[in-house]
Amino acid sequence: MCVLLAIASVTAAGRSGSTQPGRFDRFWAARDRNEAREAGGDLILGGSTYEEALRELRKPRAYGPAPTGRRVLRSRVGGLFIESIVDVPAEYDPGRPWPVRVQLHGGVGRPGPELAADLLGRQNALEASVPHITIYPLSWRDTPWWGRAQVEHISWALDQVRRQYNVDESRVSLTGFSDGATGAFYIGMRDPTAFSSIIPLHGSIRVLTSRSIGVDGQLYPLNLSNRHLYIVNGGRDRLYPTAPVLAGGGAPQGARVTWTYRGLLLL
Repeated sequence: MCVLLAIASVTAAGRSGSTQPGRFDRFWAARDRNEAREAGGDLILGGSTYEEALRELRKPRAYGPAPTGRRVLRSRVGGLFIESIVDVPAEYDPGRPWPVRVQLHGGVGRPGPELAADLLGRQNALEASVPHITIYPLSWRDTPWWGRAQVEHISWALDQVRRQYNVDESRVSLTGFSDGATGAFYIGMRDPTAFSSIIPLHGSIRVLTSRSIGVDGQLYPLNLSNRHLYIVNGGRDRLYPTAPVLAGGGAPQGARVTWTYRGLLLL
């Protein structure tokens, strides 16, 4: 986004020039944000009119065949390597936009990523009404969901998926179970732009107010505005039962949030 704004601001300021065929190819083919930033800088220096740049940027990105099944994305953040497992359905078709779910597992107190990865086979296997691409980030004791490293990694992983797969930007959801649900609240307050909906399952936003878990940085409840929250808790959950979670409001005080609460009052 910063690159696009820079292109628009410079061209609008009166730089002249002509958008030659293929000048945007390097920008669209960039493998990550750093390459896109460099390519955007070349476009600015090359000089295009605002109308030319806008016309090119409005063209849909061309997507070709891409690998399906499971693959691993790995980034280095703050001296640590963090991985996400990406699951692409066998029927993936680049000819249409696909919904994406970023799904956060529970149990972030495990000592290493190997044990965190083991959770993926035993929890969070949520059914979906339509096929979708799923991103499963890994979190453990050194990289909890409520830290800046995870926010940066998840943003990077989603960007990587967008560059290779045809993503429906209006249907990118963030969900999680237990600690993952609490993490979904945190990421929604810290970096919400990519997500159209947030679905915390059996977690609690109130956990983020505890000093003992070491929440990283400021929380911004108003960032949850203008996106839907679908919050689920169960009456038999010993950690986050329905009654106290609902008493806490479900959504943060002061946030203009449309939220749905599903409290399962099981006897």
